[in-house]
Amino acid sequence: MNSPPLYSSVPDSLRPPEYTTFPQGLEQTLSKSALTTPPEPRDARLTIGAKFGSVTFTSQPRGTTMPTYGRGDVIDGCMNVRQVRNVNVFEVRVKVEGCVRLSSQSSTLEEYPFLSMEHALWTATAPTDTVPANHPFSIPLPATVDDDGAVRPLPPTFRSEFDGVEVSVEYICTVIALQSRTLPGFTKEHRITTPLRYMPRSRPPRPSIESDHEFLSTVKIAPDEWGAVGFSLKARHPSGDLRCEFAFPSSRIYAALQKVPVHMQMLGQAAYLHDFLSSPRSYPEHSSKISRTTDPVAAAKNPTLSAPPASSPSNRMSVYVHIERRVAMVALSGSLCHLQRLAEAHLESPQPNIEDGWVAWDGHLNIGECDTTSFQFGPLTVSDQLVFAVRGGIGSDFRAKDLAIPVRIVTDPFPPAT
Repeated sequence: MNSPPLYSSVPDSLRPPEYTTFPQGLEQTLSKSALTTPPEPRDARLTIGAKFGSVTFTSQPRGTTMPTYGRGDVIDGCMNVRQVRNVNVFEVRVKVEGCVRLSSQSSTLEEYPFLSMEHALWTATAPTDTVPANHPFSIPLPATVDDDGAVRPLPPTFRSEFDGVEVSVEYICTVIALQSRTLPGFTKEHRITTPLRYMPRSRPPRPSIESDHEFLSTVKIAPDEWGAVGFSLKARHPSGDLRCEFAFPSSRIYAALQKVPVHMQMLGQAAYLHDFLSSPRSYPEHSSKISRTTDPVAAAKNPTLSAPPASSPSNRMSVYVHIERRVAMVALSGSLCHLQRLAEAHLESPQPNIEDGWVAWDGHLNIGECDTTSFQFGPLTVSDQLVFAVRGGIGSDFRAKDLAIPVRIVTDPFPPAT
């Protein structure tokens, strides 16, 4: 029996794939896929009250507990000033702010503001003017903002906690009523501050290969649907190296709740392939890895931080595949890196042809709920990567190997065909 063919490799240093829905250069739009499900109704209202008045946010998703917006949305609402407390009010304003924040349990350590929009809703023209009861407002959210000279998309609301420190992207809306005091030149501020949730949705540019399609049955008829990387697994003794091939959907853009198929094979001498026959079928228990450094350059350049399983005291070799999210913050007080595993592969070896010099595994990654995609803004970088790890016991014949492939996890699947 002939062994399966080798597959072309792509460098693992490529950046995560990016795309835009707008045609570039000589491109043109040939067709558009209509949504097969209606958009979520946004007819709810959310009111936040205070002693001085209240703020009502309109056009909200049903059941939400926080004002929520997506890409291109408008913050619509109304400020209500209670008539019994409106004496000497001379101005009403609304302000929307966004910032990247690094904080501990007790205080804010560092803050990087990137958005500030302020609008006057009403201003008195004479000392005897009476403030109206209602002040409607409508504030469009910008598509992009300035990031120290670079134009970037507005980052999503984000929060990650680890090691007693929290990294977050936050938005707040503040309505301010200014009231004059008895003494000239003194004013009193009445504020209603409300956190906002900004959650832009994203989809892959095209459908991905189905998870129930086997690799060998699809690579012949749709080779472009698969990408692959290859490398040598170094042995601790001469003439014992193995050739590893790892195949995955070539788009490298995967959706939340998607099953991502993967395929792996080892090629080499049969005597050394036996160590892989007892590889576990599922991932062992794990914990996220946290890294701290005071060198911002080193933290920003490390592309392959991972949390693979530890070695066991045997010569058994194990193969693992997972998708992890890397949260890196380059701060003035030092740099932080946190890893969160988003999906783990369940692997099976249906065709162990060791005597022919190869062994293969098929499996899939079940991606869970994911409200945000990867992004970079200011000192914060959130990136995703597909990690292929080979681990062995203390007495194994081969050295451990990690391979990290940049990918992008999006929030919604490609719309199904109608």
